[in-house]
Amino acid sequence: MTRTAFYPKKNRDGTTRPRPYQHLAEEFERRLKLLQEAGTVVDPRTAQIQRLKDKNAKLESRLDEQNAELAELKEFKQLALSRIVAQHLEIERL
Repeated sequence: MTRTAFYPKKNRDGTTRPRPYQHLAEEFERRLKLLQEAGTVVDPRTAQIQRLKDKNAKLESRLDEQNAELAELKEFKQLALSRIVAQHLEIERL
């Protein structure tokens, strides 16, 4: 059995004739629509969008953390360099 057996076929005059298993396709689509309306089955595109939004939020959070850490390290580096310069000047003075 091929997939085409689930869908109606058009006659040459434009009218449709049912296929042997068309009733199964209609029943599947009806049940799927009911489940989607009830919120049980999520549209795959919607689920993918939500996954990507969650991943994006997680990545933005990591980026913010890394930027904060980088700022702390730059501040520490500046403080360490100024202390080294002060110690060097003190050594030269002695």
